[in-house]
Amino acid sequence: PARGLLEKTRDNGPQSHLEGEADRRANVRNVYCLRERDLAGRRILLVDDVVTTGATMGECALLLSKGGAEAVWGLTLAQARKQ
Repeated sequence: PARGLLEKTRDNGPQSHLEGEADRRANVRNVYCLRERDLAGRRILLVDDVVTTGATMGECALLLSKGGAEAVWGLTLAQARKQ
């Protein structure tokens, strides 16, 4: 299992308080780091309970890809909607 590949390095506050996609992406930029450096050939499934803009999942997928992951997929249980 690939549990623990990512580590949150600072408290960035909740995404739910931010309005736009650009603000949400900026809020998660450089918040996570890889705990393993060599992911060559690994296929990774990211799981998130709720996705709104996909900013967090996108940032994590980018890090895993840069770490050498062969493929990164995302799975979410729900998509939040704006009222």
